[in-house]
Amino acid sequence: MYSLTLGATSKRYSMKDFVFIIPLTPKRLLNPIRQTLFDLMIYGLKNQKSDNWNALLMGEEEKVEGNLIYLNSEKALDQDYVKEFRGDPGHTDKHHKIEIALQHIAREAKKPKYLIRLDDDDLISPDVIQFIEREGMNYDCYADKYQALYNITDAQIALPKLPWLANSIFHKYEHAITVVPQFNRKLINCSHSDAFHLYYGDKKIYFFPKYEPLYLRILSETSLHIKTAEKATYSDHKRKYGFWYHYQLPSYEPYITLLIEKFQSILNIRIERKSSQLGLVVAKLAYELKRQLSKVKRRLGAKH
Repeated sequence: MYSLTLGATSKRYSMKDFVFIIPLTPKRLLNPIRQTLFDLMIYGLKNQKSDNWNALLMGEEEKVEGNLIYLNSEKALDQDYVKEFRGDPGHTDKHHKIEIALQHIAREAKKPKYLIRLDDDDLISPDVIQFIEREGMNYDCYADKYQALYNITDAQIALPKLPWLANSIFHKYEHAITVVPQFNRKLINCSHSDAFHLYYGDKKIYFFPKYEPLYLRILSETSLHIKTAEKATYSDHKRKYGFWYHYQLPSYEPYITLLIEKFQSILNIRIERKSSQLGLVVAKLAYELKRQLSKVKRRLGAKH
């Protein structure tokens, strides 16, 4: 059991079987959009149908609120730890916070069975931990084959089948802390699109159904995982994920209703969500026609 001293008080907690590592957005970068997404992320965690989880929220304060454990990410526990630059300030901060969380977990007598990293603007399925418990925790990794992305400005969802594994997957603890020689980093602190699919290539992976993803990634122009150079072309960033539509995701419908309600108010826009089988067919045909026309234009441009 780990003791967290907060001023004159001391609170204690014991690690549960599922531990989320959540690098928090620095307070100086918070705005109404990111604060709202953070609040919804917490709401989603608290709605888990199983109580067998903790979340380590790595930021600037220390406190314990039920299963939520806030830790100061500036307090490294390993004396020889050196903060590594990871390409830009946002990714450097994120991976630094993951490493500090791992240092805290390493000092626990009871280790979790699974580790999950989760951005503080994304949503986790309320059913996912209960499902894994009932399934028997027999897999090395639980992941999405189709990454579910939600765009806050129009409530559309993309479900691309990606060649790599997404940021938020359930790693068995022993895999999560394994150092990957190619990158000289613990697996869970590697770049997900570089390392996860290679590491788990010969291991047991459970993939969640397309319309029941384990998490919903939220896209907005404030997302820290969109590099600075891409922020000016958010529409291009969104477009690279392919076809978008008002898909129905049963586990996430209550959250999508809240997202629409909150962002209509924040952005002062009206968001209409229309979904039908005929509408889906028509939208896919229009998307494919536009895509083929773009290819023709690029070929003609190349000839000239």
